[in-house]
Amino acid sequence: MKAYALDLRERVVKFLQGGGSKVEAARRFDLGRRTVYRYLAAAKAGTLAPKTSWGRRPESGFALHGGPHFRGRRFGGSGSGLFRPG
Repeated sequence: MKAYALDLRERVVKFLQGGGSKVEAARRFDLGRRTVYRYLAAAKAGTLAPKTSWGRRPESGFALHGGPHFRGRRFGGSGSGLFRPG
């Protein structure tokens, strides 16, 4: 999941500091209530900016399903119909 931008985080916190409720902030900015609580706690701690690294992107295609050892061996058979694109 990609992190929300710092601009959005700042607007949410500004809305809350201006007297808005957490539930209304979640509705207005289309966020989960838990996210609003996290932003408020992060703002109080001075760490509102999103993390810079979210790990590696998943590999696509064949490697995503375990590579060539996955086909045929685990389930028996040729594996030709196991991951046919729909």
